[in-house]
Amino acid sequence: MTYDTENGTKTIPNVPVDEDGNWTVKTPIDAKDGGTVTVIAKDPAGNLVIRRAASPGMEHAPSVVLQSHVDMVCEKNSGVAFDFLA
Repeated sequence: MTYDTENGTKTIPNVPVDEDGNWTVKTPIDAKDGGTVTVIAKDPAGNLVIRRAASPGMEHAPSVVLQSHVDMVCEKNSGVAFDFLA
């Protein structure tokens, strides 16, 4: 979890989570009033869930889900002519 302070952004590295995914954190003393809290959760498989407060006026908009792969490797079968740069 990260939070804003007068001296920049600080991180609370590990927050206990119960089996239902619920968690609680006491507000840090040096957190800025009206600051933004960003929560990043990682499951055992390494998937990340990032939660952040909505922009003003968008509090009731649906959530956005993004999916990406950073571990994909292109592979060419032998005997097949293919130019990965084309």
